[in-house]
Amino acid sequence: MTDTHELHYQLDLLSSEVTTDLVALDRVARTRGGRIRRQRQGVAVLGGAAVAAIAVLGVTAIGGGAPDTSRTAASSPEQTDEPVERPSVATIDGRTTAALLDEMVGEVAPAGATSDHAGQGGDRGAHRDTYAELRLTPAGDQGFGYVGVNIQGRDVIEDLGGFGCLGYMGDCTSRTLPNGDRLRTYYEPSDGAGDVELVAERWTGDDTVRIIVSAGNGLDLGGNEWEIARPTPVLDLGELVEIVRDPRWGFEVPGEYVAAGRRLDPYTDLD
Repeated sequence: MTDTHELHYQLDLLSSEVTTDLVALDRVARTRGGRIRRQRQGVAVLGGAAVAAIAVLGVTAIGGGAPDTSRTAASSPEQTDEPVERPSVATIDGRTTAALLDEMVGEVAPAGATSDHAGQGGDRGAHRDTYAELRLTPAGDQGFGYVGVNIQGRDVIEDLGGFGCLGYMGDCTSRTLPNGDRLRTYYEPSDGAGDVELVAERWTGDDTVRIIVSAGNGLDLGGNEWEIARPTPVLDLGELVEIVRDPRWGFEVPGEYVAAGRRLDPYTDLD
């Protein structure tokens, strides 16, 4: 092997190592395990190449109590004697994200029961990322699971690099939509806790917003511990794609969801 070939061989090895680390970092950066506190804290350096590490810390807030059968907590009209003036557009935050998620879950699983809403994030200058999750029990089914959504901005997308299927993504599909957005779906294999997770992810065509929606077959207790309640996630990939493609997702949302978020009770603030 010539010196040139040896150099290319070593570079290929180094490149594969960097990719492996990016896979691991992205895996923790995304959703449920991801939260958004804070994806910008670490930088891993491999072979002289700086790799932006999205270090996401979070606390699982989905409880184990009985499900709340009244989904309307997030969407029913406010009871008031005085007219309420609502802004036409509002900046998304944790509560607003949870209210939007609740409504969209209700649209794909209208007879299901949601409870234990939680969220975090919002307008912090350059960092506007948000996260929300809820517990869903499908109609006629005693087995519950989580549904979560993460809204991330341009800087996270730039840190992750290109869009495509990564090594840990089972049965991954990746395609460009007619409007220029990119969509990928996959399942995430269990680390041995018995959890099954499906993920649908969309990047806007201008690379300004990343939306990740996921569903599982139980509740994440943290530390790779799960309360498994059913054999399959509470939503299928088709339902997750319907949610992730909804045009309401973004850093600016219809103002009505501010009031809807305030009506969520109970609600856990993960910040």
